[in-house]
Amino acid sequence: MSFKYYDEHADKFFNDTVHVNMNEFYEAFLPLVKKEGRILDIGCGSGRDIKAFLDRGFDVVGFDASDEMVKKARQLTNGVVLKAKFADVAWEDEFDGLWASASLLHVPVNNIPYVLQKLWKALRKSSPFFMSFKYGDRQYEKDGRIFQNFTEKTIEPVLMNIENLKLRKIWKTVDKRKNRSDEYWLNIIVDKL
Repeated sequence: MSFKYYDEHADKFFNDTVHVNMNEFYEAFLPLVKKEGRILDIGCGSGRDIKAFLDRGFDVVGFDASDEMVKKARQLTNGVVLKAKFADVAWEDEFDGLWASASLLHVPVNNIPYVLQKLWKALRKSSPFFMSFKYGDRQYEKDGRIFQNFTEKTIEPVLMNIENLKLRKIWKTVDKRKNRSDEYWLNIIVDKL
């Protein structure tokens, strides 16, 4: 499973991601979240985004499937970080924003509709959901992890299966990590109507 890689490489992953400048994405997402609203960070990794949201006055809950990443995120944020998998999500109408930065890409394409439906239930009406995937139209495995890539065209049928969804913004960006300028990401913000 994907989380095993993160347990075994937690220090490297933390160091590679914790200082990445995510302001472009925060500026697109956070103004859509109710002031001091509650955000769920899905697959929170290092805790970088939890910390950024807490620093901006939001109430944040994060979760990750990796024991080691949960420990690191808790140390960084002193926030609520749970050990959980996507399948464990059982919240309903709890959050004013969902944030899934580079986490849903580990869900195989045939499971994505199921996972998105579970997460969608956790989101309150008139609230945004940010998600990002590596850019492309293939699924591959690397270091025991599945990577499901999407383009603007291939994500469309996945999103169309979700009720009361409005696509707010979809855009392609260069990877923000050092020495990754040849990699691209598909970023999506949808609203729950």
